[in-house]
Formats: sequence, structure tokens, C-alpha cells
Amino acid sequence: MKVGQLANVPYTNHIIPVELYINDEYMGSYMFTEHVGLSNNSVDVDEDLAYLLELDTYYDEDYKFRSEKYNLPVNIKDPDLSDYDELQRDTKLNAIKADFQTFEDALYNNEEIGEYLDLDAAARFILVNELVLNKELCHPKSTFLWKGDLYSDESKITFGPLWDFDWGFGYQDKGNYFEIDYRTQLLSMGTEGRNFFQALMNNEDFQKHYYKVWKEFNDNGYNEEIKEFISDYYSFVEASSHKIGA
Repeated sequence: MKVGQLANVPYTNHIIPVELYINDEYMGSYMFTEHVGLSNNSVDVDEDLAYLLELDTYYDEDYKFRSEKYNLPVNIKDPDLSDYDELQRDTKLNAIKADFQTFEDALYNNEEIGEYLDLDAAARFILVNELVLNKELCHPKSTFLWKGDLYSDESKITFGPLWDFDWGFGYQDKGNYFEIDYRTQLLSMGTEGRNFFQALMNNEDFQKHYYKVWKEFNDNGYNEEIKEFISDYYSFVEASSHKIGA
């Protein structure tokens, strides 16, 4: 999340490490953060107009669909369509599905996608995932996208908020981290997610924005700031980590 904040990814969460006690019994070390959703402490947009999607292979939401070109598991996180009557619910679901499909079709056909996707936000989102080698994208899992106004041609699909880095930091599928070579390509596994994000990263419109964002990140010296943050953060949580080990 610190990298996301430095990269100016829209609506990046804050995280506070906490030690949890219940009735004076120590329950462990946790991370305290905002709940991701359409709300004033997360994606602060009008829920009546907006939508929040999650690309996730668990595919376990009540309202969901598979995209036509990349077979993406698209879960509708917000709004809660169960609050609508049947006609409103079907109309909203079909409108969201059609809107996402228009973007995916343009990406699949290697067309200009800036009309449908916030390219700057997408570049910042991918930058963070590359820096921490987050392979959640490959499945895909825990990958959020939102749009502020489903009914406006001026509104664009936006990647984020960032979430869930279980498969980041050199994760080796055995519960261990920092085991994969840091030079490993981000999209080196998976199927639907890999194909979708590879198409995005190969898109000429996206590449121009990605180069600009990457250069900005390096020119601002954020790599060194991240190293300092890691050192400070380690010092802050070191005592808690020893307590967990005990």
C-alpha cells in the first residue's frame, strides 16, 4: 500500500499494524485497513451510478458473469443488486456486463482503449504489482476495477483499489515468500488473467502511459524511499513478530 500511495494509485488503502487482545487474551498481530467498496472511505463515488467489479477465480458472488474474449471471472461487488427488484436488477446487470465487454472487445482487438479505460490509473496499478511481483493478476484473484458513472461516456473503467498480495513478494505456492527470482516476469503463470493483462501490457496506448509513470516513479526517487520505509517498518513491528514466534 505504501508503494501504491507513492505511485498515486486512486483510492489506495492505508494499513496500520495492530496487536489484538480480546478480554486481555493476546490473539496475534493483524493489519487494520479500510473495507474496499463504494463508500466514502474507499471508492468515493455515487453508488447509484457507479459499479465495482472484482476479477477473481473464486467466482463466488451472487451476481457475476464470464467475459466473452478472455473468459474472465467478473464478480459484481457493488452495488448490491439484491436491493433491486427483478427488472431493475436484470437491467443493471446487463448494462454492467455490456459496458465491461465493450472495453474487453477493444483490448482484444488491439484497438485504442483510452476511450474506455483510465490509462494513467491502469499504468500506476500495474507498476505496483510489478514492483512487488504480485501474481494475483495471473489467476486473476482479488483484482478490482470500478467506474464512476455507468451511464456516462466521459466516465472510464479504473483499476483499483489495490488489494491482497498473498501471491506477491516471491511467493512459491508452498507458503513461503522471497523464493522466486526477482527478475521473473510478472505474467509467468495463470491463464485467463495472464492473457488479459498481457494484452493490456502489449497495447500501444497503455505502453506510452506506463513508460511515463515508470519514469516518474524513478525520477522522484521513490525506490530509495521504499527501502527506507521497509527498514522503518521492520523496526516498528519487530517486537510483535517475536511475540508471534513465541
